[in-house]
Amino acid sequence: MKKLLKNNKFYIVSALIFATGIMCIILAILEKYEIRPVYEYEIKKDSNYEIILDENNLYTDKILTSGLYYASKSIKFINIDLKYDFKANEKRKMQYKYNIYTNLIGYAKDENNVDREIWNRKFDIMPQKGKNEINEKEYKIEENVIIDYNFYNDLVESYEKKYGIVINAVLKLRFDVSSNIDISEKENNIEEINNYIELNIPITDTVTNVNESYDKVTQKLFFSRYKDVKKIILYIVGYIFVIFSILNVIFKHHKNKKNKDEQEYMKNLNRILRHNKDLIISVKNEPDLSNLKIFEINILEDLLYVAELNQTNIIHFEKVKNKQDDFYVILNDYVYVYKCQRNGEIDTF
Repeated sequence: MKKLLKNNKFYIVSALIFATGIMCIILAILEKYEIRPVYEYEIKKDSNYEIILDENNLYTDKILTSGLYYASKSIKFINIDLKYDFKANEKRKMQYKYNIYTNLIGYAKDENNVDREIWNRKFDIMPQKGKNEINEKEYKIEENVIIDYNFYNDLVESYEKKYGIVINAVLKLRFDVSSNIDISEKENNIEEINNYIELNIPITDTVTNVNESYDKVTQKLFFSRYKDVKKIILYIVGYIFVIFSILNVIFKHHKNKKNKDEQEYMKNLNRILRHNKDLIISVKNEPDLSNLKIFEINILEDLLYVAELNQTNIIHFEKVKNKQDDFYVILNDYVYVYKCQRNGEIDTF
């Protein structure tokens, strides 16, 4: 068991490094892509109005509160307060703008007795306002609008008289608010938020009831893939560990293979020298073959046959240490050469 552990110690350590790296990467990925809330906001919208009556002796009060039904011909003005309250959980860079306008819309019945829009005229009550850039967690908008009810009623009567058609007219008061907010700051994630308050005021009905057409409260929670620098570093370290362990194993495998090849080569070379020690003479300097005609032999047995036939010795020279050894048989003007190389096959006799 101890011998097994000793022989495989490198691979065990590499496996542990590899496993550690994989674990670091998994932890970093889980943290890096964990979805967490980054921003939350709530918008509260409200409108309140009062009806200012025309001069008459039929009402005790000249001003009526909201939420009632009113005789249309008794209305002179509608005094409206509009409120928009934005509140978030954290400060963010933002900009917002808003405007107020009305649309006087006329409807007529078609052949199926269905109301169809035939007239629409827009009136800008308040020019665009807002702030270009603030760094806050909340802001409020409060505006007051006075609707001249008789002005719109007179317009409807003029339309009906000019075109000879009876219409059902509604005045839509619209308070539009638009904002751009940098939700996450670090990621530069700009969110556009659009909201509105809308009031529908009948003009041609005998009885008027102001209808509020909007959500009083708007809430939203934004999520983001959370990024943590520490976790990203952990991810990088894990990645390096994995690459290091893989490269280390490859290098070790290549080195072991090289050592094994060297050992096998030297083993076979020594066997050749030992078995043919009477014929082979090893020299330290490479023989000078410049004036000799060279014949290369691919099989060592053939070189041995030439040496024995001519009753001469074989000269051995180590060309490249542990990689190539050359064997020569020199006869007058000829030389027979057998090259023994590690990356090739070597005779083992």
